[in-house]
Amino acid sequence: MTSIKAYMQLLARKLKLDKGCAEAKYVNRVQDQVEKLNSLITDLLDLSKIDNGKLGINKKSFRLNVWFRTPLIPSCRPMIRAIWNYIGKEIFPT
Repeated sequence: MTSIKAYMQLLARKLKLDKGCAEAKYVNRVQDQVEKLNSLITDLLDLSKIDNGKLGINKKSFRLNVWFRTPLIPSCRPMIRAIWNYIGKEIFPT
């Protein structure tokens, strides 16, 4: 991921793109998607650590419906739901 990120930064610098041109938009989209993918990988690694008992969880009650009303990047919601389905029942048993 670091290499992809670095190559995209180099490409952006080499092309010295006008921010309004299509190529600049493409480079920016790739950079944004690399960041999202990097975040996803980090989250998955954290889940793996939790699953293996290598990362502790601080249990704390909160109102999930209020939390979901806060502004989030829309693309994060599926990941949040997946995490909830994976570990939510263990954290907050009924």
